[in-house]
Formats: sequence, structure tokens, C-alpha cells
Amino acid sequence: MAATQAPTHLRRATVTLGVIALLFAGALAIRSAAGWTGQSQPLAEQPPDTASLVAQLLDEQARAQLLADQLEQAAVRTQELESALATATKQAADDARSATHLADRLDAARAKLLDLRAQLAQAAGESLTVPVAAVGAAPGDDPDDDDDDDHEDDD
Repeated sequence: MAATQAPTHLRRATVTLGVIALLFAGALAIRSAAGWTGQSQPLAEQPPDTASLVAQLLDEQARAQLLADQLEQAAVRTQELESALATATKQAADDARSATHLADRLDAARAKLLDLRAQLAQAAGESLTVPVAAVGAAPGDDPDDDDDDDHEDDD
């Protein structure tokens, strides 16, 4: 039995060494292909250096801060405008209620004025309809009395 186990260990070791060799050969092939590609196709532009990347990053951070400040100012202004709109809406509602109340008072005053004019016209009409004979007659005289003894004929 010992003879059958030795080839198994040997086989496992051989397979493991073969896999490691293949991985190493694959990595070497990838590096070689990258080198050949780099030589045949050089970069059109050189990549930016670290200092310029840091400067761009600082510029973008400053711009982002400026935009954040502007956004905060816009939010504050929006709140101010919402508050002003609410105040104006409340004032408009108060003015509408006041206008309605004043319109009701004006209608009541007009009705009272019409009533007073009617009473005035009625009073003026009554003073004009008083009989003229009654105004000049003495108390106790009856203007409708046809029994006038002074004008009778004595034939």
C-alpha cells in the first residue's frame, strides 16, 4: 500500500508546481504585452503631475464651498420670501375682511339715507298738502260750511 500512496503525493506536488509555474508565466506574459503596447503606442499627453492635481483639487474645493454658500444664501432668501408671502397673504385676507365689513356698513348707510330721504320727502309733501283755506281761517271757522247766512236772498 505504501507504493500506491507515494505516487499520489508526487502527483499532487507536481500539479501544484505546474500551476504555480503557469501563473508566473501568465504574469510575465501580461507584463511583456503591456511593455510592448506602451512602446508601440506612446501617450499623446503626459499625465498631469501631482502638484497640478492638488491645485485643481483645491480649486474645485473652493468652488464647491462657494456654491454651498450661495445655496445657503438662496435657502435663507427663500425662507424670507416665504415669510413675506405669508405676511402679505394674511394682510390681504385682513384687508378683504375689512373691505367686506366696510361694504356692509356702506350698504347700511345707503339704506338709511334712502329711508331718511323718503321720510324727508314725505314730510315735505305733507306740509305742501295742507289746505290753504285752513291756513288762513280763524279758529272755529269751518271752510266746508256752505250755510252762509250773509249771502242769502230775501225775496
